[in-house]
Amino acid sequence: MMFKHLNTLANYTRPQALAKAVPNNMAETASITDLTARRQEAEQDYLTGLGKLQEAELQAYRDKKALLAAYRHLATAVQKNRNEPRYHTALAYLLILIENPSRALPHIAEALRLEPANERALLLQENLKALQQASPERKRLASWQTFQGLPQPVASEDFDDLYDDVAYFLNQEVKLMMQTMVSPQPSLDFDQMLEQERVYDQLIALEEMVNHKLQILDHEMDIQTFETLLKPLHQMQARFAQALEGYAMYQVLLGGIEKALEQVETIKAAVERQDPALQTQLDSLLDLCDELADHMDQLSESISIAPIESHYEALVAQVERLQDRMDECT
Repeated sequence: MMFKHLNTLANYTRPQALAKAVPNNMAETASITDLTARRQEAEQDYLTGLGKLQEAELQAYRDKKALLAAYRHLATAVQKNRNEPRYHTALAYLLILIENPSRALPHIAEALRLEPANERALLLQENLKALQQASPERKRLASWQTFQGLPQPVASEDFDDLYDDVAYFLNQEVKLMMQTMVSPQPSLDFDQMLEQERVYDQLIALEEMVNHKLQILDHEMDIQTFETLLKPLHQMQARFAQALEGYAMYQVLLGGIEKALEQVETIKAAVERQDPALQTQLDSLLDLCDELADHMDQLSESISIAPIESHYEALVAQVERLQDRMDECT
C-alpha cells in the first residue's frame, strides 16, 4: 500500500510539475529567441553604421548625413547589445572623429572592461590621450589643414556643404582669435612684438584661406553674409597691423633720442674745452629735439606715445641741465 500511495502521489504531482515546467521552458525559449534577434539586429546596425562611416570617409567626412546615419546605427547597436566591444570601439572612433572625445571615453572604457586586450580600444585610448595632450596650436594647425583640403564642389549640394564648412570654420576661428592673450597694443617689448607679428601673420593667412573658398562659392551662392563674419577678423588685423607699425615708429624715435643724447655728451665735453663751435652744436641739438617732439605729436594722433614718452622726457631733462651748465660757464 505504501508503494501504491507513493505511486499515486507521483502520478498526482507529476502533471502539476509538468504544467509549471512547460511555461518556464517556453518563456526561456522565447527569451533566448528575442535575445538572438536583438543581437542579430545589433550586428546589422553595426555593419550599416560602418558602411555609412566609410561613405563619409570617401567624401573626406563632408557628408554630414552619412556621419549622422553612422552615429545613429552605431549607437543603436550599442543599445541593443552592450556586451559587444566592437560596437563600443566603433562608436568611440566616430565620436572622436566628430570632435566629441568626452563622450568617447566611456565607450573605450567599456570595451576594455569587456575585453582588456582589445587592440582597437587600446589604440583609441592611446590616440585620445595624445589628442588631449596636444597643444592648442597643433590642434588648430590640424583644423587649418582639414579646411584647406576640402574638395572642390561639383554638385549643388556640394556647394551647400562647402558653405556650411566655411561658416563653421570662420565662426570657430573668430572665437579663437577673440580669446587670444596677445595684446594688440603697441609697445617697446621685442618679445611682445614677435607675438603680435605671429598673430598678424595668422590673420593674413586665415583671410587668404577663407577668401579662396569664398571665390569658389561666389560662382553659385550669395556670400554677402560672410562679410559680417569677416568683420571682426578685419578689425583685429587692423589693430595688430597698427601695433606693429607703432613698434617700428618707436624704434625710429628711440634712435633719434639716442642720437640726441650722444650730442649732449659731445657738447658737455665742448663746454669744458670752451669750444668756439659750442653754440652751433647746441642749436643742432635743439633742432633735433624739436624734430623729435613733432614726430611724437603726429604719432599721438594714431597711437599712444606712452611707451616712448619717458625716454623723451629723460632727453629733455639732460638738455635742460646742459643749458644750465652753459649759462654758468658764460
